[in-house]
Amino acid sequence: MRRRQAWALAAGVAGLTAGCLGSVAVGHGESAGKDGESPDAASRNDASPWDASSRDAGDGGTDPHVRGDARLADTGLADAGAEASRADASDGSAHDAGCPTGAMSCNGEQPATCLACCSTVCSGACVDEQTDNANCGGCGVACAGTCSSGRCVVTLASGQRNAQSVAVNAADAYWSIESETEGASVMKVPLGGGIPATVAAAQNYGAGNLSVDTNSVYWTTQDAVVKDAPGGGAPTTLASGQGGGALAVSATAVVWDADYGCGDGCYTAAILEVPIDGGAVTTLATEPTISGGVAVDAESVYWSAGDGTIKKVPLGGGIVTTLVSSAGGFGQVVLDSTSVYWTAYDGVRRAPIDGGAPVTLASGESGVSGLAVDGESVYWAAVDGAIKRVPLAGGPPTTLVASNDAPGGTSVGIAVDSASLYWTDSSAGTVMKLTPK
Repeated sequence: MRRRQAWALAAGVAGLTAGCLGSVAVGHGESAGKDGESPDAASRNDASPWDASSRDAGDGGTDPHVRGDARLADTGLADAGAEASRADASDGSAHDAGCPTGAMSCNGEQPATCLACCSTVCSGACVDEQTDNANCGGCGVACAGTCSSGRCVVTLASGQRNAQSVAVNAADAYWSIESETEGASVMKVPLGGGIPATVAAAQNYGAGNLSVDTNSVYWTTQDAVVKDAPGGGAPTTLASGQGGGALAVSATAVVWDADYGCGDGCYTAAILEVPIDGGAVTTLATEPTISGGVAVDAESVYWSAGDGTIKKVPLGGGIVTTLVSSAGGFGQVVLDSTSVYWTAYDGVRRAPIDGGAPVTLASGESGVSGLAVDGESVYWAAVDGAIKRVPLAGGPPTTLVASNDAPGGTSVGIAVDSASLYWTDSSAGTVMKLTPK
């Protein structure tokens, strides 16, 4: 009778603790046990300490993951429990992995504390996927920078004075910098990291707008539109005397907005186009006031105008269509296959590329300085330097990089590829990368 009572008490303690340990996440390559079963037993071919033979043999049948032999002393099972614990520790059990300094180990007296430590197990070790550089966001995912909230933040370049617009292709990240003595330069660095290289120096002030295609990077200066030479060499001037601001590239053409002073604080603007290999410049549209961002797809050019509208015109010229008559301000513009997105004075909005009612995706976001889109979300740089995103279908914004984690708090350019997000910080002089985005 006493033996059955002792077995029942031990089983009750084990059941409570197994329920706690059952929620422990097991990393890639680890074996998870069935409900109520030790993870070790699931991965070993030998008999589990819970099998019938061990109970019949009178070894106590205790779950090897129930620690605290002192609590089993009155049952007469303390010695058996300690022996099982020692055996379990020697077989490399994931739950016996060491915890960080100051946390209870899984061989200690408090399984609940151990659970807090060993919420994720990678290769038999307790890790925190939110901060561990060797397992950032997942087992074996190495981070060469800082692991923060399960994402890897890497500084691709530093010492980049007044870093501005950023753009990426499959191989490199490009950005522009400005110097009081040397004018503007266009820089690049491999996406995987490396030594920054100068693509073009002394580009006159205003080389703050970049766009890329598979082979080349394009930019505007105060008086020209320029393309780098694939494989190196001297940059090619595609248009001169027609400098401006925002720039976009399609498979066939480069489009940009050119602002012209007309005296006493007056400006006019034109939306211009030139073939990607150079040629005649075509005026697609004119604006009575300064314009903002420009984007292009295979058929049309889109832009935000100073009168608070979003417009489009066919590539090559044609009828200008007003898509949105009250855009809430003018700023950055980006596209996907169905919608145009732009920064308003108070947030981020979108509208169908063929016309329709605008939708506010994020409000209370004044001072947005960068904008990017992929197949799932829209991303922007907030005025305080934070990097945020919101789903294309709408919903609450998510902060990917807090303002206190954005050095200098003045993020300017932003770009995305399939895996990562990139941004420039003009005050800190850095080019940053976040993976996953």
